[in-house]
Amino acid sequence: MTLADHLGQLHLTPTAVRPGTLSPKAGRRTRCHRAKPGTGRGRPIPMGEPTFRPRLVTRVAQAFLSVTVLPAIGVSGAVLEPLAEGSALGMAVAVVVTLAMLAFGVVLAVRGFLMGVVCRPGEIVVRGYLRTARVPVDRVIAVHVLDAEISWQDHAGRRRRTSVTAFKNGPRTMAPIARHHEQSMERVRAWWLANRGPAA
Repeated sequence: MTLADHLGQLHLTPTAVRPGTLSPKAGRRTRCHRAKPGTGRGRPIPMGEPTFRPRLVTRVAQAFLSVTVLPAIGVSGAVLEPLAEGSALGMAVAVVVTLAMLAFGVVLAVRGFLMGVVCRPGEIVVRGYLRTARVPVDRVIAVHVLDAEISWQDHAGRRRRTSVTAFKNGPRTMAPIARHHEQSMERVRAWWLANRGPAA
């Protein structure tokens, strides 16, 4: 006797429970967890050319400090007052130093706002305060999430580490910001693993 015959004797008919519908036995929604292409550990792997940056509030704070604190230190009276006293040359030097520090602060503000990681075909671009590093994907050895660093090997065979300043956590970093930094590095690592090719 088949299963259908047994169900017929019990006056039951087989019913299919679709994912996301009410289960007749449990009386509640059931979910079907299926792996989707391009996912890992329940989190989508970023495809294409993703850009990862700190939270907006962090970037704005960094930009604000760059255009206020740094120029204020550079043009403080303790430094410029002696130069500006009693001579045209001292005044000229004070003006030049002030403008230079303001310009430097603006540059740091812009770079601080744009800090982050850009993943492109064949390379990982790491943008910091003072420099931008380009790391070939096929030469990356490891992406360190907690240390916010990328280990790679240059053409001469030397092992190097590129620091991702945008996602560095300090002892006083607030928990939500630290968590965002770690998640960003995890996604950088996921992109690298998905795009590094058959090697490694």
